[in-house]
Amino acid sequence: MIGVFDSGIGGFDFVNRLKKKELFNIYYFADYENFPYGNKSHEEVLNCMQNAFQIMEMQGCSVIVIACNTASFVYEAQKLQQTKLSNIPIINMLPFLKKYSDFSNVLYISTALSAKFAANDSILKNNNFLALPMLANFIENQDFDEIKLYLKNFVLNKNVVYACTHYPFAEDVFKNIFPDSLFFNPVNDLINFMIANFDLSANNFLKFNSDIFFHKYKKFAKC
Repeated sequence: MIGVFDSGIGGFDFVNRLKKKELFNIYYFADYENFPYGNKSHEEVLNCMQNAFQIMEMQGCSVIVIACNTASFVYEAQKLQQTKLSNIPIINMLPFLKKYSDFSNVLYISTALSAKFAANDSILKNNNFLALPMLANFIENQDFDEIKLYLKNFVLNKNVVYACTHYPFAEDVFKNIFPDSLFFNPVNDLINFMIANFDLSANNFLKFNSDIFFHKYKKFAKC
């Protein structure tokens, strides 16, 4: 069983794409009590992950997918310090973000904490990051009027990479406000990697750590 971890609804995109391929046997852990991660400290996010990963292992997950870019940056930082967070394999978003680092005129849009980590990353530090601190909150609450007003304050590059898994849920708004930009979603690359490297049992099983997120998923993913 795949464990999918996010602070909120960001990982729904990954889950829904697997469902469309009829390849899913998933336990989804949404850390809604601590949402959002983007404005938290490294230590706070690390503690949230440690607690969540213990629960996911107890639920029988054989691999954990960190479907959250902010948590992925924190996870990679802990790997450098050789701190073990789980006894099972963990896949995070950073390798798939870095795929786009050589694109011309590329801009990564992210949370504040992700942008801070990226500035010290050996590859991503050479790219431009734009932090959008309020956007994940607006998307989580489906406040699309606020999203439109908020995004009109910014200017985007020709090539834009979603460095927060919440942001693709506002893609229609992005494309409407920034019609000359091209948007890239690293979750597509994550899906391809998981299909190529893991046995994704088609058991049609999807469980959430909270009924709240079961109902949210139905709304966002249109089950």
